[in-house]
Amino acid sequence: GMYLTYLLSNKIGHKFVRFLERVSYKNKKFDKLFEQYKPDCVFATDIQSEIDIAILNEGNSTGIKTIGMVRSWDNLTSKGIIRTIPNRLFVWNNIIKDEAKDLQGINESIISIVGIPHYDDYKKNVFTNRKEFIEKIGGDQNKKLALFIPLGDRYLRKNTVDRDIVDILDKTLPNDYQLLVRLPPGDYVRELENSPKFPNIKVMYDRAKPKFDNIKITEIDKDDDIHLAHTLFWSELVISSPSTLVLDSAYMDKPIILFGFDGHEKREYFDSIRRYYDYNNFIPVIESGGVKLAESMRQFKDYVEEYVKNPSLDKDKRKKLAEMETGFLDGKNTERLFNAILESINK
Repeated sequence: GMYLTYLLSNKIGHKFVRFLERVSYKNKKFDKLFEQYKPDCVFATDIQSEIDIAILNEGNSTGIKTIGMVRSWDNLTSKGIIRTIPNRLFVWNNIIKDEAKDLQGINESIISIVGIPHYDDYKKNVFTNRKEFIEKIGGDQNKKLALFIPLGDRYLRKNTVDRDIVDILDKTLPNDYQLLVRLPPGDYVRELENSPKFPNIKVMYDRAKPKFDNIKITEIDKDDDIHLAHTLFWSELVISSPSTLVLDSAYMDKPIILFGFDGHEKREYFDSIRRYYDYNNFIPVIESGGVKLAESMRQFKDYVEEYVKNPSLDKDKRKKLAEMETGFLDGKNTERLFNAILESINK
């Protein structure tokens, strides 16, 4: 696999993969849809989804204008080669634009930066009723709220790390704090979920309900999405694994501590949480200074104490991180996306 990656991760490899995609494309599942609706444009919101790739292929093969969008911040560095090139490509930010050019060989002239439309709702929400939110999560109105984002069992063998971090927080957070654990909607954290109560602080658990019976299908509904926005807004401190919620937290201007050590035990690198912070998408986050990466228990405790004492610490760096990763902070990303689609159609 490693040698194949080396062979294909260059211009010749890109051309070879895309040539194979074109000559092997035989998916005619969408013929009737195209005949019925006669679209002027195809817009695929995930350039690397199998179904979206098939629809883009159908559009490209029939001469219809095609637009693709990169779904998330790690897709171009960890999800393989873009197999089908649309007429236009939309991305969140300059980082992903550079990855599209440098790693995927996409011509800069077809790339547009549109930001993250999802965050426009964060600008519209009016966060006024803390009492209602704290009652909903079963919290204490008189205590501040810290938010914990576990890594989950998918990513660590025998995951005891998440449980250990909560144990350390139980011993480190002051008495006027309570802790909300946001369990991942598409994963389990068994050691933590099955652990006994922690003795010093109130620990609550929260998990968005997937729309489908299978927990691995992680689509959540509008109410859960609004609940997440309120969760971030009313939190005083965010303690997180290497999760995309780091971006949400920066957007909401919340102090962020990343745990980069394995709790109460030591693990080899490839069995450790440490390796996830070496992924391409996380390097700019750490280098920004908008988050604190704790690589030991002592460092972790120090960071917790610093942010509890001074939540405005690193405020300017968090804003720069949010701008760098989300593209724009003006709440107009949906409008920007809409105009980019119209421009692509009319060209």
